[in-house]
Amino acid sequence: MPSPRLLRFIPVDLPYRELPDDIEIVENAQGRFEAKSRTEPTARFGWSQPTPELARTAYLTTLNVRAAMDRARDSMREADTGGPAGFTRERYERACAEVGILRLPDSVCLSLERRSFEAPDYDAETIVTARLADARGSAIRAEERRQHKEFERDLNAMPGFRGLSRDRYEALCDLVGTEPAAEDQITSLKVQCFQQEEVRGVVEVPLILAKWRDTGQYYERRDGTTVDM
Repeated sequence: MPSPRLLRFIPVDLPYRELPDDIEIVENAQGRFEAKSRTEPTARFGWSQPTPELARTAYLTTLNVRAAMDRARDSMREADTGGPAGFTRERYERACAEVGILRLPDSVCLSLERRSFEAPDYDAETIVTARLADARGSAIRAEERRQHKEFERDLNAMPGFRGLSRDRYEALCDLVGTEPAAEDQITSLKVQCFQQEEVRGVVEVPLILAKWRDTGQYYERRDGTTVDM
């Protein structure tokens, strides 16, 4: 299990160091422990834990994470003066500065996808760092999807576009720095293109090019002439 104080050196202001007066740690019917409200007996907070101390740590961490995320969101709303939509690098760094956490490189933000950081395995600083970074990573992926869709839209908007000829396909592959696929591999790459779009929502440019080369092959077979593009 990772250290719950992974980022202990960061001087983050944690408003919750003791349980609120209306919260107590109780043992449930399964012999595990969880936070419970004295004023709302049916309310439960988070997952149960094997010991009272872990249940207390998990609940306090959850409160501190919520408080920090609220501060981060408020700071972005107050300082936002327009500009590009979404969680830009500038907004991400502003949020990190507000709550006093590490600003991670975009490459790391992207790598946090599908990783889980939860209390009590991780402390509030680590969880907030990961959540803001993951939000930044999601924004990067959304922008990548938008750019790739615009790229395809521009291809389709070209006069007389009916897919890519072999020459234009190889020229575009050279432009984007990828090795052009052999003609007999194009159809399988088109299938991968659709699969990737369905699973990830964004398609790598080489697969986009292969898909449109496949379209070009279809018209060349049908018409017996090379497509213009």
